[in-house]
Amino acid sequence: MSYGRPPPNSLDGTLLVSEVAVTATVAEIIPGLSVMAGPMVMLRLSDTRQLTSRSPIPDYVLIPLQTMVVDGTVLCNRNTGMAYGPEVGERVVVIGSWVNGVVPQGHMTNGIIRSVAPDGSIEPLPWREIASLAELVVQIDRLEAQGLFVETANLARHHDSAEHREFARSLDSPSELGEGYCNVESLATSENGSWDVTFDCAEVEVAVER
Repeated sequence: MSYGRPPPNSLDGTLLVSEVAVTATVAEIIPGLSVMAGPMVMLRLSDTRQLTSRSPIPDYVLIPLQTMVVDGTVLCNRNTGMAYGPEVGERVVVIGSWVNGVVPQGHMTNGIIRSVAPDGSIEPLPWREIASLAELVVQIDRLEAQGLFVETANLARHHDSAEHREFARSLDSPSELGEGYCNVESLATSENGSWDVTFDCAEVEVAVER
């Protein structure tokens, strides 16, 4: 069982609070149940490659599913679970927290899993029309070049801490205010220990202090 927290509402925010960011091949699909008897699968990964320099190499991804059929019986997760049908041999992008070699996914985590097609295309991410692995790598390289992954490495590792949750809230993009998608431009700590986040938005520049 993995207890998570609401994710940031931007791609930059999710990347910065996630310790793991990799591509990998699904080597095995292991079905099971959560402690609430909801259907889940463990995906064993192989040929794993880092997307960020700080990412560890996970062994598994844990995914709650909306439905799973076992011997003719349909098992369901109520209001949770992902509409995802993993296949052995497919290439995937995995972003999320690190829990003893496992990356938990689902609506209560800040995780992402996307299938990568042979042409490099991926299902668009929820916050931005990034539709290929190459576009995602460009976004990640920008954050890497700005040194933001180094600044947030310790917080990303301690994903169950109060400091992590507060930091994640400070990374919510102001795009929800109708200003278009906003990249994280810089991070700094204020005198009281909170994080000052400066966003570079498509239409305006906004500084947020939480």
